[in-house]
Amino acid sequence: MSNYEKFIVLCNKFTRFLSDTYNLKSTSTMGQVIRILRHRHPLIKQHFEALDSYADLRNVLVHEKYDHVVLAQPSDHVIKHFNWIYESILTPITLKELMQKNVISLHAHDTFESLLNNIQRYGYTHYPIFEGNQCLGVFTDSGVTHALANTPFDVLKDLYQTPIKSLISYDEHIGDVFIVTEDTSIFDEFDMLQQQQKTIETVLITTQKELTHHKQIKGLIVSKALMNILETHIIGPL
Repeated sequence: MSNYEKFIVLCNKFTRFLSDTYNLKSTSTMGQVIRILRHRHPLIKQHFEALDSYADLRNVLVHEKYDHVVLAQPSDHVIKHFNWIYESILTPITLKELMQKNVISLHAHDTFESLLNNIQRYGYTHYPIFEGNQCLGVFTDSGVTHALANTPFDVLKDLYQTPIKSLISYDEHIGDVFIVTEDTSIFDEFDMLQQQQKTIETVLITTQKELTHHKQIKGLIVSKALMNILETHIIGPL
């Protein structure tokens, strides 16, 4: 199959899939589809100029022939890039595929020493804290640093035996938590994070939106790392 044929097939599949998914008119052209979805899908928004060029190229290839001969052939790079966009939209990566799967949750009455032991053992920096069926937030390494820095050296032993609940005020990020279900796509998550009014430190991936038990947590991603991952998947191959 020539690059011309591959390109036309891609254009048709791309347009048909998005038209069906977003309930657009079946007669919508590729150019119309990407303009409608430009501000509704982050991948289309990111690659709009390229997709707009691809839509124009399709029109040239289909409608402007000389003596029934195709005037141009799309390059291998164009085919590769366009195919990456189509496949990414067709089967978007979910947070389940990107998350840190082993999450250690602690109880509000566990001691600071217990928290430190977990950090030493597992090397994790973020720990969901539960009291009964309520998640109080995620205690981070920032809270650990502030608790240690604000405790006089001669009473450090007392700090080690202090319940984590009593130290929550030391962690400015304790409540900067966003909860999403494990089947959330990276594109949906990107949109949700962009719409947040407050800074998000930790994203908890759960079996359901309402979090009442630590066993519901299936994964965790630190927000800064997640944004880097999301931007990588949205920018794609150069």
